[in-house]
Amino acid sequence: MPSAGPLLHMTAPIDRRQFWIGVACLLAVVVPLLIGASGMLRTQGATSLELALFYVAGVTFIAGALLLARKRLRDRGRPPWLALPYLVVPPAIIRTGDLVSNGQGLPTLLCYIVGYGLLVWAIVDLGVGASRLVSGRPEPATNA
Repeated sequence: MPSAGPLLHMTAPIDRRQFWIGVACLLAVVVPLLIGASGMLRTQGATSLELALFYVAGVTFIAGALLLARKRLRDRGRPPWLALPYLVVPPAIIRTGDLVSNGQGLPTLLCYIVGYGLLVWAIVDLGVGASRLVSGRPEPATNA
């Protein structure tokens, strides 16, 4: 039976299977928080508890996604700092598309195509790419 050791160890690389298990665990935490914060769509506005749930969900997702991407990049033989451009640049481009031309027109469409294309590429690169053997890479802790 596999252990959760690599998922909980900060510097241990994780393979594809462990990456997708981590994504599922992250979504299992974030989705209920977002459902709890869904009152933000009411016309009266959000309560302070709903706002708190929304911010907790956002911080949890960002921190978890960066941690998983960092660990997976380490397994792929790439520098862990690439997790930032993988997870920050696509949403920034997509948000730029929302701001350009009030969310309408060709510049917005181009920003959406580029932003979502980079996001899909990052997910495929992290979640589908094969592991690479790298010497000097820290190995996951074992339960002995």
